[in-house]
Amino acid sequence: MKLFKDRLAVAFLLLSGCMFVVNCASGDQKVVWQKMEPVDFAGSVAVVIEKSPEVQIPEAEWQYLESDIKAKVGALFRGTAKDKPFVVKVSITRYTEGNAFARFMLAGLGQMHLDASVEVKQTKPEGQVRLGDMKKNYSWGGVVGGSATMHDSINIKVGQAIADAIAETLPAAGAS
Repeated sequence: MKLFKDRLAVAFLLLSGCMFVVNCASGDQKVVWQKMEPVDFAGSVAVVIEKSPEVQIPEAEWQYLESDIKAKVGALFRGTAKDKPFVVKVSITRYTEGNAFARFMLAGLGQMHLDASVEVKQTKPEGQVRLGDMKKNYSWGGVVGGSATMHDSINIKVGQAIADAIAETLPAAGAS
C-alpha cells in the first residue's frame, strides 16, 4: 500500500510540473491583475489598442490583434449608449517572433513573446477599475517549436485571454 501511495505522490508531482511547464511554454499565460475592482458589464465600452513605438508588428497581425481584442472584449459589455462608461486600453509593449530554427534545435531558444498592459477605466465617475499585465511566450522545441508561428501560437489567444481576465469576478466577501 505504501508503494502505491509513493507512486501516486510522484505521479502527481510530475503531472503538476508538466502542467506548469506546458502552460508557460505554450502561450497560454493569463492577465495578472495588480488592481482589481468590479466591472459593470451592463455599461458600454470603448476598446483602445496601442503599441510602444519600438514594437514592430507586421501589419496583418496588427489588424488581426486589433479586431480580435475589440470583438472579444466588446462582447462582454451589453450597453449600447452613445457615451462609453468604460474604456479598455491594451498597450503592447513587446512583440518578438523569435527564431523557428533555434526553437527547433532546443526548447527555450528562439522564444516568441507578446507582452501587454491592460487597463480598464470607468468614465462616469472617472477612475481606474483594473490594471494588469499579460506576458505570453512560446518556447516549445523540436518539430513542434520549429513549425510554430506567432499567429497560431500566441496572437489567436490574446483577445480571449484579455476578455476572460476582464470577465473574472471578485471573490465573495469573506471567501478565501
